[in-house]
Amino acid sequence: MDVETLQNRLENEEITLLDVRELDEYEGGHIEGVVNAPLSSLNETKLPYAKDEPIYIICRSGNRSAQAAELLQDRGYTEIYDVSGGMIAWEQK
Repeated sequence: MDVETLQNRLENEEITLLDVRELDEYEGGHIEGVVNAPLSSLNETKLPYAKDEPIYIICRSGNRSAQAAELLQDRGYTEIYDVSGGMIAWEQK
């Protein structure tokens, strides 16, 4: 999913957006309303979301969010959306 689509959804819907960057990166700037769930601990984290709930994932550039999306799909989550370009693309919009 591109950042324009994400921006549109954030403006028009209530969505679950996970930022999988590490805490220091997250604290350096993040999207309002996002939940920080670092990739390094995501496998051990019990998420409070239904397996069929849409979950959007962002990181710095798109690499970690792709890994997180795969991890969540392996855990049975069915509606996972990886934000292409990550925060780098978000900040350029």
